[in-house]
Amino acid sequence: MRDIYVVGDANVDIIVPYPRFLNEERTLVDYPNPELVGGGTSANTAVALAKLGLPVSFLGTIGDDQYGKYIQKDFKEQGVNTADLIADPKLNTVGVFAFIPPECLWYMTHLHAQKLLRYLKKLMKQEYRPPLI
Repeated sequence: MRDIYVVGDANVDIIVPYPRFLNEERTLVDYPNPELVGGGTSANTAVALAKLGLPVSFLGTIGDDQYGKYIQKDFKEQGVNTADLIADPKLNTVGVFAFIPPECLWYMTHLHAQKLLRYLKKLMKQEYRPPLI
């Protein structure tokens, strides 16, 4: 059987659960530890295919950093061929924070958060002008 090639994104998801109250008085609290897991739409697809027993290779670029090494290790443990995975020392591997309160799930991409903060700082220095319609 020929290899399946998955091309795309690979990142790490940093799962941050909210504290859980263990009694009604809220005096006993459980603070679950954050968890690091492999993520990215394409990476998740490659892992799912490998779990089905299919020969799969992942083509993509990650940073040559701690998160990138985590992704490489995770792919190998899951049976995904990483021969075509590029670890670029000039890049940072994306980390996606998933904050999990009891009632919902919020995603905030670290990279996007940095861009948003820079944009907001820039806006705060400028005088507000409504857009032309």
